[in-house]
Order: sequence, then C-alpha cells, then structure tokens
Amino acid sequence: YWKHSHRPPKALWIASTWNKFSPQEMKWDGSKFYHNFQVGSNGWESFQLLVDGRWEQCVYPSIPDGCPFVKYELRGPNNKGHGKNWTVGRHSQDQIKVGDKVRVTVSVNSQGLPKEVGWREVRRAR
Repeated sequence: YWKHSHRPPKALWIASTWNKFSPQEMKWDGSKFYHNFQVGSNGWESFQLLVDGRWEQCVYPSIPDGCPFVKYELRGPNNKGHGKNWTVGRHSQDQIKVGDKVRVTVSVNSQGLPKEVGWREVRRAR
C-alpha cells in the first residue's frame, strides 16, 4: 500500500452512470482516493477508474458488476474494460438503495496504482 500522506504521482478519476461516464477527478484524503455520490432512481450505479483521467488507462473488475460481495480480480490499467464495471446497490447483499449518499474509496499500491476498491453509505452526524 501507498505509505505516504501526499497524493501518489498519478491521479485517479472516476467515470460512472451518475455522471454519464464523464470522468471526474477523485479526491485524496491522505491515505486513499475517494468520491461521493448519490444513488439515482434505479437503485444502483456503476463506475470504472481512470489513471490520470485517460480511458486508455482504465482500471476495472475482471467481471461485470464487480462488488465486495463477489470474487474478482483488479484489471488494467489498459483499454480492455468495456462492459466491466463496479456496481453499487445491485448485489442482494449490498444494502445501498435509492437516494443513499455513498463514498467510493480506492487504496493504492506502492506505485500509486489501484489495489482495493470499496464503498459505504455516508451517514450524517446527528
């Protein structure tokens, strides 16, 4: 894993159903990249990761609808990920639903490339 608090030299971008696959740069929190979004009316959202915002440097799961509840391998960066996305809210064990605010997190390896992808509902402090 990346052991520095400064951002790795390569930025990560996220391209997704909630933004019509128009890449958006992810933020760095000192230990991992993250991006927040709200789940739309279909109850699920899909995404891929792009190194430096470039489609030819796409990072994606080895299967369609990759998620923490199924076994998959991380693939890329390359341009071979068409149809292979991570999907939030579609697996029966994923508790995310319409209207939920979600944070996608990406841990990176010592070279700054994606190593682990996950998400969770963002709960507001009461």
